[in-house]
Amino acid sequence: MRAPAAAPAPGSALLGHEVLDGAVAAVTDDHVVENLDAEELEQYDVLLEEQAFPFEEKAIGIHERNARLAAQGVYDEWLQKSYAELAPLKPGRYARAEVADAPAAPLAGPPPPPEADLWADRLELPHR
Repeated sequence: MRAPAAAPAPGSALLGHEVLDGAVAAVTDDHVVENLDAEELEQYDVLLEEQAFPFEEKAIGIHERNARLAAQGVYDEWLQKSYAELAPLKPGRYARAEVADAPAAPLAGPPPPPEADLWADRLELPHR
């Protein structure tokens, strides 16, 4: 029987992302390419984006695995960094602002029956 695997440390996952981030930057950083017309330059940019895509997907996976640790009660500076990295990459999921709900108003209903006051007296409860 194997012992359960320990959860990866959030910091180690973030360091893995930094390596991938460096790979994406190496692929997509502006390279000086001469003698290209506008259409060729656009095609070149698309090619660079296609080459960077697998690295970006891997980085997102690392951060999402890191974010799942929050459900296990882990929340530290590394998780905050993962959420910050995920926000621009997946804004629909990670860049949402929290909205605090206003306290619920008491439900209005019919007034209590007259015998409720009798029971309140007997049980020494406040009257409604």
